[in-house]
Amino acid sequence: MLTKTKGIVLQRTKYADTGLIIKIFTKEHGNVSFFVKNSFSKKSKFSNALFAPLSLLELNFDYRRKSSLQYFKEVTTYYQYSSIPFNLSKNLIFIFYTELISKLLYETSEDEELFTCIEKQLIELDTTEVIRPDIHLIFMYELSRKLGFEPINNYDKDNCYFSIVNAQFARDFINNEDLLSKEASYYLQQIIIFYQNQENITFPSKNVRNELLQGLIKYYLIHNEHIKSIDSVAILSNIFK
Repeated sequence: MLTKTKGIVLQRTKYADTGLIIKIFTKEHGNVSFFVKNSFSKKSKFSNALFAPLSLLELNFDYRRKSSLQYFKEVTTYYQYSSIPFNLSKNLIFIFYTELISKLLYETSEDEELFTCIEKQLIELDTTEVIRPDIHLIFMYELSRKLGFEPINNYDKDNCYFSIVNAQFARDFINNEDLLSKEASYYLQQIIIFYQNQENITFPSKNVRNELLQGLIKYYLIHNEHIKSIDSVAILSNIFK
């Protein structure tokens, strides 16, 4: 079946001396793997540079559902990142997004809503002039929501400590790694409200934001089977003041 669709590059793996296997999250078919011959040759129709992680591509190929590898007819970049390669903070966030997305979408079927969500966030990161200090935290919440393991928002004056294990706010604070502090829990609740209603958020201190980041990483490790580690999180700690 001749298919024309958009795709987000998740991973590229060298095959033999000159070939590449490219894993792409496509808008119409979910994850699809492609084989490219002689991709490192100057005469190659499809340059290796096309397939950098999270590249946004327009794909034209003959989709064969029973085949483990597909073959491109045409590939073009439909959105070229203009600021991410030259802005250190954006580039570090992009590296984090690359690891997070590639691991989350290890096995993903067709999901146009999820595709649009990721596409929008990548373009927003590239085009924004002032980076929100919680842009990555909002994206993590949004991904958890799209993939069906989002935190339950039962926050109130009594249930004001977020339980990472139970995925909801708890009544009593016990000083252990399973509960966020009152400040970080309130901040998470504000992010949930912001996502739903676009209400303004008062940014807390860097320490509180980092606590929530570490808490969300633990949350992902517990509640998503494909996430075993997120190594690039360390690079985010010193970006925002």
